[in-house]
Amino acid sequence: MGKLRRVALVLSGLAVILIALVAIPFPNRVAEYYGLTLGTPSSFNEFRAVFIGFWIGQGTTMRVAARSTDVPLLGNLCALLILAAS
Repeated sequence: MGKLRRVALVLSGLAVILIALVAIPFPNRVAEYYGLTLGTPSSFNEFRAVFIGFWIGQGTTMRVAARSTDVPLLGNLCALLILAAS
């Protein structure tokens, strides 16, 4: 069970990081996917801070959780982050 959990955390973390990396050069396309419109400079800044920052933080937390098998609570919190983002 522990190995499956680690694989799930690593794959989920990579997926979230990939979304963040795609959103950096193409913020309008990613924002449209989420039903947002980026028309002003402040909306771009907000998108970068809230979405890209959150995705990078979430992906990093998932990588740390995959390495820290002695702290299962961290992996559980990552699962809650995934559920909250859906």
